[in-house]
Amino acid sequence: RWIKAYGVAAPATKVPMTADMHTRIGSLTKPFVVTKILQLAEQDKLSLDDPIAKYVDGMPNGDTATLRMLADMTSGVPSYTLDEAWVKKFLADPAQIWTPDQLIEVAAKLPASFAAGEKFEYSNTNTVLLGLVIEKVTGQSAEQAITDTVLKPLDMTSTTWPGSSTALPKPFPQGFTLQSPKATSTKPVNSTHWNPSWEWTAGALVSTADDLLRGARGIATGQGVLSAASQEARLR
Repeated sequence: RWIKAYGVAAPATKVPMTADMHTRIGSLTKPFVVTKILQLAEQDKLSLDDPIAKYVDGMPNGDTATLRMLADMTSGVPSYTLDEAWVKKFLADPAQIWTPDQLIEVAAKLPASFAAGEKFEYSNTNTVLLGLVIEKVTGQSAEQAITDTVLKPLDMTSTTWPGSSTALPKPFPQGFTLQSPKATSTKPVNSTHWNPSWEWTAGALVSTADDLLRGARGIATGQGVLSAASQEARLR
């Protein structure tokens, strides 16, 4: 039955999923990045109404898309994942390492999706740009800045940034995807060790269910990481 369903041999030992297993959490990374942006606004180190052009040149809507719009996905800055040539290149070699500058370079060649603030459109480029803003304002890597002032205060001790490493802390489950030219409807591809650098601050974090429970409480209430005013701004 396993082979019929998945096209691969069943694992020798079947281990149930547990709350301490490490998994790639993808876009659940984004709220933690935005929390750091809100902290920097609290400290008057940036304004949510700063245009992204103040920090990063050459982006569509650069002079009109604000950090607030990047954070709430109304910037009109297109996602690099909309570029079909990039997607084809990524899926052909999921082991490739991507830098944040390479990712935003792809987006910079695309037209704006709409005038800044006019509509909502989910875009990974928005949160990659916010990661670059964090680095320019703090002088730290985005990973270190977010770890020190967001993840640690929320006691997310099992949550880590992989960088360009494909390794996962143990224990971890296997991941499979149909989003590969080598996959079929009955034979998914093992994507456990695809390189996470293509997401960076838009989705590279590794965490556990236990850690995410603690993190979700902090994101939902702001307790331990944000003032009441900043949390209200987030909810708006």
